[in-house]
Amino acid sequence: MTESLLAHLKTFEVLCGPDYPRKTLLVTTQWDMVSQDRGQMREDELNSKYWKSMIARGSNTTRFDNTTESAWRVVDYLLSCRNPPVMGENRIMLPPVATLNESIQSAVDSVALGSSIVAGTD
Repeated sequence: MTESLLAHLKTFEVLCGPDYPRKTLLVTTQWDMVSQDRGQMREDELNSKYWKSMIARGSNTTRFDNTTESAWRVVDYLLSCRNPPVMGENRIMLPPVATLNESIQSAVDSVALGSSIVAGTD
């Protein structure tokens, strides 16, 4: 795994807890942009190389084929999850009026300090 990928997975773990792979749906896209054979080859590569550890730890995969029906399949799956992601115990609040860049920078800084992140709503 690359350093960048490991950093992203660590952030995921901080945000969603140590069992985050079980709470993750990995979705492939752009099926309408490639041949079925090429798409299948790329999906196999994702599953056997890049997503292998996530799948082994309980992540599920699905395809989004740029249709309304496909979008609803993804949404339905996420809504049917019995164990939705929960935030960790050490939380910080992000101001609800923060810009996206400010929120991202705050999140990166907090994760570097070992905190998890919750978007502020009050």
